[in-house]
Amino acid sequence: MKSKIVVITHGTLAESLKKNIEMLLGETEDFFSIAFGKGDSIDELEEKVNKYVEKFSGSDILIFVDVFGGSCSNTAMRFIEKENVYLFSGVNVPQLLLATTMRDKLPIDILREKIVNEGKKAIIDIKEMWEKRKNV
Repeated sequence: MKSKIVVITHGTLAESLKKNIEMLLGETEDFFSIAFGKGDSIDELEEKVNKYVEKFSGSDILIFVDVFGGSCSNTAMRFIEKENVYLFSGVNVPQLLLATTMRDKLPIDILREKIVNEGKKAIIDIKEMWEKRKNV
């Protein structure tokens, strides 16, 4: 069964990331976004997250948040002890592309490792890379 993806961020970033993935891959099933906006309460956010956790209790749920230790991360961490919930911080497009395209092809332990590695690999100091190439 295909893992479900839930992206939770401050502001509208989650919805923008979802639209970005759909622009690249087309309409994407089982990919959801939750925005934590100015004036929203933590209780409301927890309720939204809980809705997905309960609805998809029989599937693996990959939750991506923007900042570790922020409201989105701390709220999602309330569900971390559930066997099927996996949480990643520092969400970026390469991670989401990999998760979306590989979630039904890889065992969850391998997918989790690849998601983390892909996220790290995507962060590049382009100026440094350019300068090294010039000096070769």
